[in-house]
Parts: sequence; structure tokens; C-alpha cells
Amino acid sequence: MHGKFLRTWMALVVVVGLVVPAAAQSGTPQGGQPARFAASMSSANALLDDLRWVVVELAGENQVYEEILVPSTEVFLYGVDLDRPAGMAWVFAKEGGARQTFQIPLEGNDPTVFRQENLEPIDILSRRRGRDLYELDSPSLDYQGWMRIADGYGLISTVQDDVPATAASAETELLEILAKGNFDLAGRIVNTAEGIADRTAAFKELRENMLAGVTRRPTETQQVFALRESSARHQADRMERMFVQTQELLVGGVTDSKKGEARGELLMSGLPGTELAKALGRYGTIPSHFSAVPAAEGAILSARVRLPIDEIRRSGSREFNKLFEPVWMERIDKLEDLTADQKSARKELAKQVLAILTESMELDQIDAFIDVAPLGTDKYAMLGGVRTADGGKVAELLKGLPAGFKDIAVELNVAQAGEAHIHRIKFTGTPPKALTKFYGEVPDLYVATQKEAVWLAVGSGAIDRLTETIAVVAASEPKADGIAITVDAHLSPIVLHLDELAVETGFDLKEILARNQSNATDEPRRQNPLAGIDLRSIALPVLRTATLDRIEIRFIQADGAVKGTVRLERDLIKATGKIIAKVAAEKLGG
Repeated sequence: MHGKFLRTWMALVVVVGLVVPAAAQSGTPQGGQPARFAASMSSANALLDDLRWVVVELAGENQVYEEILVPSTEVFLYGVDLDRPAGMAWVFAKEGGARQTFQIPLEGNDPTVFRQENLEPIDILSRRRGRDLYELDSPSLDYQGWMRIADGYGLISTVQDDVPATAASAETELLEILAKGNFDLAGRIVNTAEGIADRTAAFKELRENMLAGVTRRPTETQQVFALRESSARHQADRMERMFVQTQELLVGGVTDSKKGEARGELLMSGLPGTELAKALGRYGTIPSHFSAVPAAEGAILSARVRLPIDEIRRSGSREFNKLFEPVWMERIDKLEDLTADQKSARKELAKQVLAILTESMELDQIDAFIDVAPLGTDKYAMLGGVRTADGGKVAELLKGLPAGFKDIAVELNVAQAGEAHIHRIKFTGTPPKALTKFYGEVPDLYVATQKEAVWLAVGSGAIDRLTETIAVVAASEPKADGIAITVDAHLSPIVLHLDELAVETGFDLKEILARNQSNATDEPRRQNPLAGIDLRSIALPVLRTATLDRIEIRFIQADGAVKGTVRLERDLIKATGKIIAKVAAEKLGG
């Protein structure tokens, strides 16, 4: 059974790589120092134990595992050694764009079975061109490549120079990557300053390929397309800086059945003197306005965000807000249940929101926090805050809410907290039951505005919490502690509350989560694999009975490098196992 599963996993790696469009893989040898992202998978037995734990032992989906996951692609993986690590690398060269290489451990250190029972059945012919060298060819898959047998591995690439006779030990490299954090799966990029020019040239074609796929969809307006196109360009800008200027990027994950958790890690540093290095070096160094706010005792959600704003992020935000305004106006016009006056009021509110966001992006960082904590009963309270360029403008925005939203009233200046003015937003009709169930019978929202920040509070005692917390902040000096992001949450009560609120107010989370973002012109590889999958009906039953549902996220900066960690508890992994089984049954079960 172990062998069957690893064949399935390896088939997904090998087949996906070998059948990617030829335009994405260059057959021309490249000089210089191309960027290379190398990914490594640990031993078969360890990974199989992890998957069995997730899908079978936790999710209870043994039938899907045995009848669909295992046999669906095992035919492709004969001849693979199931006890050694396997790898894949993406190489980004100066000319020809990106290509993929593979490091496949061969059963018995012999390529015969792999060639005859793995490659040939998917129409990839292999012809010997040297003692340990084979030429690969498949007209039906539009694939041409090379395979070198070295150290018991089949090294595969479209470029012969990637598989030299003097190739270093694949197993040594793969184990070295995994050893960086005792990972089950890991990937790593290591760049040098000497290769910056080559990587810049390599990214040019990669950028062109990325942006070429951004075409106007048959059902979208020119305004929506312009927004989507702009977002893609700015995403490419951020990717280029990371791609070209990264010194090291390491990502890895572990599924630990003994501890009942899954963990992920990220480490990123920039080459000295680059804009990326300067940007990463600012993480966690800018004092936070809310540094004196302690995490609420027993909080089911406690999060802090302190992200530096550089010119790339700032200019991208300006352009996004400018292009989003007509899209937002268009969406308001399509709301059939609004009067003309309500539409006009909402448009004015939208303009005010975008203006506040644009102005606040001129600050040195995004600085915010939120806590949701129990009140000692079955009710909760929320307290949050966000740094603004001029929080007083939010008070002006609040005045317009009743004109744009029915059953909403605003009372300005109901209380004072130091220099902050506290305002009350209340329901004039019957509030959603989901809100009263979670926060209590009077789920009014209190907003405190001052020059430096805007504060939010919901739940019994909201004004007292605002007053006390604002006083604590006013009496303290902002500090920096190296932390960029922290999130500590018990997801079950939060997700269940948001789901109940969405259902009651008419938001269909099922449609949102399962929406296929592709269109008739998209290539198959861009289709959403979750399209048509009812994630809500899969995850919610697990969360309703969950007790180990904690997620922890932490990003810190030290010595110029940003390190991130994520930890998921048992019941969240169980929900993931249910989703894996459902996707396999729907997409592979036929």
C-alpha cells in the first residue's frame, strides 16, 4: 500500500511537469546564473503516514483513499524508488523563460522499469544517447528533453546542460533542503549578487507570459478589466523584486501526527544593498501605535499587523484605489433594492473610504490590531484599532451612513476618551440574530476617532473598553519589537459566527468559496480545482464539534531576514482531510 500511494503522489509531480506547455520550457542552454527554486519531498513512508493520518485517521475517508487517491495515477510511477527523497526545480534563465527539472529516485538504481512502464505509457519515448544519457521525446505532449542517470536518480530537463555527467548528488541536495527545518516538504532559492542581471533578463519573459494571460473576459466591463490588469502588473512588480533581489527564500512544512498538528515555516532575506533587503529590514522596526495594547485574556482571536509601506506598495495602492472607484460605482448602480438617493449616498461614502485609504497609505506602515474575547458568558466582545492619517475624516464619513443604509442610525460624540470622540452605530430595526447570539442583545458598534487612529468596539462594556485602552495608549510610548504579524485564533466559533451572519444577511458563502474564476478563454491549468465543491458543507460539520481548532501565525524580523511560522491544530487538519477527499471524489472519481 505504501508503494501505491507514493506512485500516486509522484505521478502528480512528474506528469504535471512533463505536460506543461512547451512555451514555458526552454530547450536552449543558458549561461549566467539563473534563479532556481528547488523543492524536495521526504521519504515515502513518512509522507504516506502523514496522508493516511489526515485523510483516513482524522477525516475517516478510507474508501476515497483506497479506491480513488491510490489507484488514480499509480500506473505512471513504476520504477520509482519509494524510500528516497524526490525533487523538482523551477529554473528561470536569461533567455527562454522558465523550465522545470526533476530528480526522480529510481527503483534498484535502474532506469529500465521507469522508462518502459512509466514514461512509455504516457507516450514519452527515451533513446539512449550515451552511457547514462537518454533523449526524451513526445510529439503528443509537445515535449523534448533529456534524462541523466546519476547516483541512482533520473535527472530530467528540457536542457541538456541541466543534467551534466558531473552532476552533484541529487539525494544530498534534497536532504540538505529538508534538513533546514526537518521538513516533510520544502523548497529553497539561493541567489548571488553576480546573477542579478541574468535574473532581471529572465524575469522579463516570465512577466510577458504572466501578463499575456490577462485578457478581458466576455462578461466583464472595461473598468473591471482595467482594475484586474493593473493588479496583475503590480503583482508582477512585487514578484520581480522578490525573484531578482532575494538572497535566500526557504519554505517548508511538517505534518506531525504525534503532536497532532501541522507546521509551516518561511525564511526570506534580500541581497545586501537591494531595495528588497531595505524593505525586509524595516519589518518590525517601526514603532506601533498600539504596542501598549495587551492581548485580551482568553481571546478566540488576537491579531497584530505591522507592515512597512514602501513606494511599490504605496504606488500600487494609489492606482488600485483610482481604478476601483468606477468599479465600485458600477456595482452600486446594479443594486436593485436601493433607491436613487441611497445609491447616491453610497457612492459618496465609497469615495470617502477610498480617499481615507489612499491618504493613510502615505504613512510609514500598516498598523492595526483586533481582539475578540469571551465576556465570561457565551457572548463575546470585539476591540480593534487601525492607524490612520486623519481619523477625524472617519467621523465625517459616519454621518452619511444612515442615508446609504436603511435600519442604521448614527449618534456622534456619545462619549469622550482623551482626545478621541466615541460614536455609536445602532440598528433601528431588528438586528441580525447572528450578531445578538454572538455579542449580546444590543450589538451596537462603537467607533472612536482621533487624528492618529480609528478604534472599533462591539459587545457589552464597549465604551469602557475603548476608554481604558485609549488611555493606556496615550500614556505610553509606541514601541517596536521585531514583530510584523501575529495571529492567534480558535477558528471554530469565529467561522461559525461569520457563516450564520452570511446566511442570515444573504451572502452565499458556498457560491463564493466554490466560484470558478476562469472563463471560456482560460487554459485548463487555470481552472479553479475547487469549482463546484461545496466547501461549506464539508468544513462546518467538523468545526461544530471541534475542540483543537487553533491557528497560530507569526512573522518576525531579525538581522534583516523575515521569518514566518504557521501552526494548525488537529481539527483544522481534519477539515483539510475532508476537503482533500471531496475534491478527489469529485474530480478523480469519475
